[in-house]
Amino acid sequence: MNKNFKHIIIISLLCIFLINCHLSAQNGYGGQPGAFLRNGAGAISFGLGGAYVAMADNPSAGYWNPAGLSYLMNYEFIGSYSVLSMDRKYNYLALGLPVFSKASVSINWLNYKIDDIEGRNNIGLITNTFSNSQDAILVSLGYRFLENISFGATIKYISHSLSSYQSQGIGLDLGFISQLSKSLRIGCAIQDFNTQVKWNTESRLTEKYPYIIRLGLFYQLPVARIKYLMDIEKMKSQNPILHTGMEVPVIDQFGIRLGFNQKSLCGGGYLKIPISGVFMKLDYGLGKESMDEILIQRISIHLSFSSSGFSADKYDKINKNRVENSIIINPKSIGVIVKLVDKYPDYALINAGFDIHLKKDTLLRIFREELVEFEKRREFIGYAKVMKVTDKFSAISIEWIRKGYTIKMGDCLYDVEDPDEVKGFIENQRR
Repeated sequence: MNKNFKHIIIISLLCIFLINCHLSAQNGYGGQPGAFLRNGAGAISFGLGGAYVAMADNPSAGYWNPAGLSYLMNYEFIGSYSVLSMDRKYNYLALGLPVFSKASVSINWLNYKIDDIEGRNNIGLITNTFSNSQDAILVSLGYRFLENISFGATIKYISHSLSSYQSQGIGLDLGFISQLSKSLRIGCAIQDFNTQVKWNTESRLTEKYPYIIRLGLFYQLPVARIKYLMDIEKMKSQNPILHTGMEVPVIDQFGIRLGFNQKSLCGGGYLKIPISGVFMKLDYGLGKESMDEILIQRISIHLSFSSSGFSADKYDKINKNRVENSIIINPKSIGVIVKLVDKYPDYALINAGFDIHLKKDTLLRIFREELVEFEKRREFIGYAKVMKVTDKFSAISIEWIRKGYTIKMGDCLYDVEDPDEVKGFIENQRR
């Protein structure tokens, strides 16, 4: 077993022991202002016990940790429906869009609703029916400041309609993610920072949501691709809550999830359905609801579409050896190849220039980045040198490329850590 993974398991077991010793009686979310926002977002995190702060890398990162949006490579959509008791409905939609090489945005919508509630008078007779509807719209931005460090923010608009009364308000979430190694990531999110809503009652009641701090860890075994997650959640005036989860691929298209949420087990799975030009995944989660401890089911559909300029060309088949020998990536580069020169196959144009302080004669690494069944991966293919720089574009020449490879539209460029060492390598290859 990988040495780092052993250390993570030991630390996690220690955290579980300490937290369980501290929790003599854990309070739930029910009765707290904004309790509907604690139901999570999507079936992936639900099956993982709500441990998702460090792993979030799809549009639902707008809810869990907006810093995770910096890992978004393509246009992605998530739709989720929860099967609840007592005629309650919980719906969730999310859309994620990469805006440029270091940033992505998302829009999330959460809706919790109960219809046909009976209104009664003081002697118990039914007088009318009404609805209880709560909505939240989240607009988020994730930005990569350094190669392995990302920050994000979410602004949320919240509304609540109960019979003839309404409330509205805004809130703020903040997030941070650091990629410590190829397979280890940590994250932190502060949710409902100064979030409050005001009712249109005679007293103009104002409800202030309790803030939540989440610390998360995500580790992926390099060989089996098993994902391990752990979150520690602390709400104001509440004891800490532990969330842990594990995702295990069974075959290429199917996998299972197992999680621990507060004091109960949960689980689920996924099924990948490849479609030409689109990757579709169905996710399923089964566990207890956060508010009243009732067993519920959650189903999500996840679609990913190729986004021009931020990923490799569309493809139908991927060589299996290339996929197995590639590595999990931080999918943000300093630029991508946006134009090829037919007469000169060793020259190309990239979408980076003076705007990111790129200079002539700078050496860059070339990677082929691809989305393989929702696994964001890259493969190193060569080195390039900057020949000419303008405001937003630069011309590059290929200094060395692996045998059997040619550059393609969408290939990504990264900084070189040791230019002198690379120069020596290129000179030796030319001899």
